[in-house]
Amino acid sequence: MFGITPAKLGIVYPTNALERAVRVIGGSAAKHLMYTGELIDATRALRIGLIDELLSTTALDARVDELVTVLLERSSLTQVASKAMIDEVVREGKVKPKTTLQWETEMDKSGEVREGVAAFLAKRPVRWPWRRH
Repeated sequence: MFGITPAKLGIVYPTNALERAVRVIGGSAAKHLMYTGELIDATRALRIGLIDELLSTTALDARVDELVTVLLERSSLTQVASKAMIDEVVREGKVKPKTTLQWETEMDKSGEVREGVAAFLAKRPVRWPWRRH
């Protein structure tokens, strides 16, 4: 069960949390949850975008292992840059040119693309060179 329950306690919800709820699930769903304090089930949480996947208890461990494996096989640079840029879009409505330049410069000097393409062509596992500073 999921819920946003300040209406049950007389709390004015913190602005940053309220803004995030609106961005994640939209104004209508956020209003409903904020006004009513209702708890919703996982199926509805999936439908409104509060969660990304709905798994049975038995499938959960396997899915976590699968996601961890996939994430570890992918470029950390791409993941970190994507997170930063997506967060900026959520906050600012777009990615600033300065941010784009920062991550493109980091990509150019990292060797990630060269290694990714070489590994793909050689059909071998990737050895990502970039490390977070």
